[in-house]
Amino acid sequence: MKHINDLNKVFSKRLLSKDEVLFREGDTLGDGYIINYGLISLEKNNKKVETLGEGEVLGVFNVFFDNKIRFFTAITMVKTEVFIIPEVYLKDKIRKADPFVKHCFRNWLYLTRKFMIEFDSEN
Repeated sequence: MKHINDLNKVFSKRLLSKDEVLFREGDTLGDGYIINYGLISLEKNNKKVETLGEGEVLGVFNVFFDNKIRFFTAITMVKTEVFIIPEVYLKDKIRKADPFVKHCFRNWLYLTRKFMIEFDSEN
């Protein structure tokens, strides 16, 4: 896959064993990740919320949405390799972003929740 080759040129990788914790709920900001292969369980309050696989991104949204701590714990379900997106890289991208794009990113979660609540109340 071409996009994987492109990621190989830009980001370093980390290999994790099964049941290894990538980051914990409540941790302060850190690096983001793209799953090269494997599976990662996202958990909140020790309950599984989602399973992520190849090509999916995690750990970047705290920086994008200007949150100070991680919302989830990320635990590998099998041997997993991730590309590491350094926190400084993420912060630099946001700092250089067009003000409109930055505003949209930082308001996306609020708008999504608002629309989902309105949608659910209509059904």
